[in-house]
Amino acid sequence: LYKNVGEELSLLDSSLHRAGDLIRKFRMVAVDQLNSRTQVFGLNELVYQTVSEFRIQNTASHRIDIRIDPAITINGYPGALEQVLANLLSNAFQHAFEEPTGGNIIIEGKSHNGWVTLTVGDDGKGIAPERVTRIFDPFYTTQLGKGGSGFGLYAVFNQVSHLMGGHINVESTPGKGTRFILELPCGGTRTTD
Repeated sequence: LYKNVGEELSLLDSSLHRAGDLIRKFRMVAVDQLNSRTQVFGLNELVYQTVSEFRIQNTASHRIDIRIDPAITINGYPGALEQVLANLLSNAFQHAFEEPTGGNIIIEGKSHNGWVTLTVGDDGKGIAPERVTRIFDPFYTTQLGKGGSGFGLYAVFNQVSHLMGGHINVESTPGKGTRFILELPCGGTRTTD
């Protein structure tokens, strides 16, 4: 009897975590009033804060190296950018590494001609070329039945391209890692595409 209760509690706990993760990802796509207002913020400070909060919520201990010019400021959507970064980190922690320790993630930020290039890269297992082309498709996942909803990177794409007026690309080499490259306007300009 106790063995079954333990298994049921474990299943319930796992299901609740997946449901919470899915709700968080749905919220990323829905642009609420708080995230639709621009404000000036320091990119370096926002990234450090997001990484600190992410570390508190995760048991894996991969190294995260932040290399951002402290002078970079953006007149944009800090809440949306925090969600995007948290989702990219979560994606790396879930999919890039086989073990819960030993991985490296580098977050770099540079400004040029009114734009910021923000790169989130890892040295994990990489993504097969046929999967890279579909990575931003809604509900596309390689982890179906293992906790992946296929909604996270679709939500990231929508936040970056539609709300923030930027662009996002991915580069990956199997066995050598993955890099997400975000191009964001420093002025928070919204596009209509």
